Amino acid sequence: MAPSLTSIPNELQVAVFGNTGDLDDSLHLSQTCSSLRAIFSHHQKAIKRQIIAYRREGNSLPDKDRPDPAVFENCLNSDARRDLMSDDEIDDIAKRWRRLKLLQRLYLDPRLSEEFEAWRSAFVSDLSAGARAEILKPGINTSSNAASMHEQSQRYGPDFKGRFYKSLCLNTIAVASLQLAKTCREVPRDGPELGVNEDISDAILYLWTRSRVFVNGSGKDLHVCTKADNLEVFDFLYMFLLPKLVHSLEWNMDIGFYDDMEGLSASKQEWLGLLEDCRRCIRPSDLIDLIQHETWTSPYPHDKYMYLNQRGMFDYGESGNVDWYNFLNRADILDGLLPMSDLRLKSTTTKSLSWWNPQTTESPSWWDRLRRVVGSPFGEGFEDKYEAEVGKLLEQRD
Repeated sequence: MAPSLTSIPNELQVAVFGNTGDLDDSLHLSQTCSSLRAIFSHHQKAIKRQIIAYRREGNSLPDKDRPDPAVFENCLNSDARRDLMSDDEIDDIAKRWRRLKLLQRLYLDPRLSEEFEAWRSAFVSDLSAGARAEILKPGINTSSNAASMHEQSQRYGPDFKGRFYKSLCLNTIAVASLQLAKTCREVPRDGPELGVNEDISDAILYLWTRSRVFVNGSGKDLHVCTKADNLEVFDFLYMFLLPKLVHSLEWNMDIGFYDDMEGLSASKQEWLGLLEDCRRCIRPSDLIDLIQHETWTSPYPHDKYMYLNQRGMFDYGESGNVDWYNFLNRADILDGLLPMSDLRLKSTTTKSLSWWNPQTTESPSWWDRLRRVVGSPFGEGFEDKYEAEVGKLLEQRD
C-alpha cells in the first residue's frame, strides 16, 4: 500500500505544508484531520517561513516587495550604544553565545583539530586541483576526550572564547549584509554616499572581507590579528566543515557553476561551484543545524533546493549592475588581510603570482603557506610570528 500523507515522516509532512500555495491553504490543510492539525500547530513558524520565503513561481522577490537601499544604510548607521540595548537584545546575544559554542568546541576537538591541520598541509602542497578536491571526507567525527579539548583551549589563552565568538559574529554579519544587499530594490555600485562616507557596494565589500565594521555610522578598521582570526574561522567553517557536510553525493543538484579547472570532472566542478555559492549564503548558525542533523543521521534538509533558496542563493538581485558572483570570495578576504598592492613581487611567473592572487577559492595562497609556519592565529605569540613572516614576503617587493 502506498504511504498516505498522515503516515509519512513528520519532516515530509512539514515540507508538504511549506509547499502549499499560501498561508490560507496551509491552514485549510491542517483542518482536515487531528494528525495534520498537530503537525501544523507544532511547526507553525517553520511552515510559515517556507511559504513566505519560498514561492514556486520564481526564485526572486518581485521588485515591488524589495526594500529600499535605505534599509541597508540604516543598518550601517544604527546606534550601537550598549547602554541602549533592550532586554530582548541582551537575551538574543546570550542565546547566540550559547548556540555558537558548538562551533568553538569543534575547533578545539582533538580529532577534528588534527584533521583540520592535516587538511591545511595537504591543501598547500603541490597537489593537483582534482586531488585537493578529494582531501576531505564526508562526515563530522569528533573525539570524546574532554581533557584534551580543555588542554587545547588553555594553549590558546583566556581570550580565546571571546575572540572566536567575535569572529563567528563577523562571519555572520558578512553573509547577512550580502543577503540584505541583494534583497534591496537597487544597490548601485557607484551610488550616492551614505552617512558613513562609503557607497553601499564598498560597505558590503568591507563587511565581506572582514576588514572594517560600522559603529554608529562610522567605519572602523579591524586590527590585523582580528582579520587573521576571522580568516581562520572562515577556513574552519567554510573550507573545512562545509565540504564535509555538503558533500557531492547528497547535494548534487546540478546548480553549481565553477570555472574550468584541469583535472576535475564536470560533476566535481559543479560541486565546487555549489560550495562557493553556499559560502555566500550559509551562516554559522546554519552550519550548526547541518551538523546537528548530520549526527542524527537524517537526510536533512529534505528539500535542499528550498533550503538554499530560503537563504537567498538563487536571488541574484534586481538592479542588474552589481555582479554578486565575480567578487566576494576567499580571495577578497585575503586581500583584506594583506592587500595585493603591498605584494609587488619581483617574480612575475604564473606559478609565483598564483600564490599571491589565487584565481579560485580552492587554490592555495600566500596565507596558506604562512599559516603552516606560524600556526593558528589564536596561538600564543602569533602576532610576532606573523609580522616576521610577512616581513620576509615584503622583502620580495620591487
